[in-house]
Amino acid sequence: MRFLLSILFCVSSLSISAACLNQPVSISCSKCSLEEVLDRLESKISCSFSYSSDQLDPEQQISVDFRETALIDILKSITNEEFNIQQKGRYVLMTAKRDDNTSKTSKKEYIIEGYVKNASTGEMIQKATVYAVGNKYSALTNEKGYYKLALNTEKEFVGLSYSKRDYFDTIIVVKPIENKVRQDIILDPREAAPDKMPIRTSLATTPREVEELTMVKFLVPEPQRDVAINLDFLEQIPVQFSLVPSIGTNRFSSGMKTNVASINLLAGYNAAIEGVEVGGLVNITRTHMHGLQASGLGNIVGGEVRGIQAAGLFNNVRGSVYGVQAAGLYNIVLDTVKGVQAAGFFNVLRGTSQGGQLSGFLNVATENMTGLQAAGFLNYTKKDVKFVQAGGFMNVAGSVSGAQTGGFANFCKGEVTGVQAAGFMNIAETITGVQARRIHEHKW
Repeated sequence: MRFLLSILFCVSSLSISAACLNQPVSISCSKCSLEEVLDRLESKISCSFSYSSDQLDPEQQISVDFRETALIDILKSITNEEFNIQQKGRYVLMTAKRDDNTSKTSKKEYIIEGYVKNASTGEMIQKATVYAVGNKYSALTNEKGYYKLALNTEKEFVGLSYSKRDYFDTIIVVKPIENKVRQDIILDPREAAPDKMPIRTSLATTPREVEELTMVKFLVPEPQRDVAINLDFLEQIPVQFSLVPSIGTNRFSSGMKTNVASINLLAGYNAAIEGVEVGGLVNITRTHMHGLQASGLGNIVGGEVRGIQAAGLFNNVRGSVYGVQAAGLYNIVLDTVKGVQAAGFFNVLRGTSQGGQLSGFLNVATENMTGLQAAGFLNYTKKDVKFVQAGGFMNVAGSVSGAQTGGFANFCKGEVTGVQAAGFMNIAETITGVQARRIHEHKW
């Protein structure tokens, strides 16, 4: 088990990349203020810097000369590697490492409160997410734009993320010197944002679709869903445990977390899986699942699946599947499948398939099917089938290159190149090959 977790940790760390931090940058400046150097770097990348002037002196004079050097290496050099540097959405957050060495016994409780406003209209923003970066603490603004975030941390400086769907987010670093801190924030609406403001790099539109599914609405409390859909970046937590989405180690911030190992006794809700997830009933993943996901009842994924997805009843993937998808009742995929889709009752695919689509009753593919499509009753492919389409009762396809075999009938709107065999009737526009048990040819 320890060996498996070690492998998962390594795979996870390799899978995470920060586009801005890896971007090569050239900059040369002699005896410039640190603030000026950071401003110049900002003009060359698609991210903004966030730090506390109490930790990093913006007036400090430095000289730099770098040619096509990764941004992360430049920042490490000018901060003497004394800062933690992380990309969070469109922000590069810099916090002093010495703050991480604070004694664990010096934890303090803070209350950070304030209002979040629309920068253009001055109106209060409802249901905006306020999140303590790197922690499990989050809050939503109420109908008056007011929030109250309770923290329990040993850190002297705290990164706070303020975000709302359709607004440009912001991250600030605060130093709570009192038990209660007032912090008001304004957010620019995307349609009225300043011209030079970096573009918000939204995670995807599919997570919103996940939050709109009836089962997700039933299992995940609305405030927890609202907290997640606003945030523009994900944070990695190696291991999480939950009873239900609202009761677990990730608390209400679970929808922002990428987990390497996720165990849900009944149901779970997270941002991404890069490793293994096991659920007693339902696993809900907002973006992608890379690895193994297994549940007693069902799996719901908002984006891409790479690996193995197995469920006692159903799998519902809003993106593509690369690997194996198996369910006792049904599988639904809204994009491409490259691999095997197997279900006890039916498979539905709204995209192309390369591999196999196997079911006890029905298979549906709305684009091309390359491989084996086999069902106990009916196979339906709207466009072309290349290889074999085998149905216990009937097959329907746009065209067939290979074999179409049905217990009762085969229907092909276009050309059959190969074999078309049925117990009662075969229909095709044209056929090049063999048509067995042909009653008549029908021109569509």
